[in-house]
Amino acid sequence: PTGPGHCVVVAPPSDTTTGAADGGNGGSYERTALFSWGRARNQKFEGRSVERACKHLRNLQSLINEGDDNGATTTTPVVLFVVNRSDCESVRACQEKCPVFAEVLAEVVHAGVRELAVRVRWTEEGECFFDGVVPVKV
Repeated sequence: PTGPGHCVVVAPPSDTTTGAADGGNGGSYERTALFSWGRARNQKFEGRSVERACKHLRNLQSLINEGDDNGATTTTPVVLFVVNRSDCESVRACQEKCPVFAEVLAEVVHAGVRELAVRVRWTEEGECFFDGVVPVKV
């Protein structure tokens, strides 16, 4: 299901030359988790939440050049996305909903912040399990 309280998923963008909605991946459909989109506890992911997310990304970027007394880098900053749907094969910033976050994410990744996304799956009993690493599309 999608809608309030659920991660929104979309098909890859259509190929403008052929009209195919395969995103150039040979005709296969792939669900993609979007950040930031949706609601959690009746809070929209807009405005201050996105500002805070961008601030956290910039803070991670500031850690890139930190090192020990000999100048050796001791920190590898990582932004971690947790995909809360077992049917999503990747995650990306929702350029359509929040271009600012998408731009800042691309900037910090280009600067050296590593991106990582893990997928979790839920049992009928409410237990959560690691379900693999999925690519982050920046």
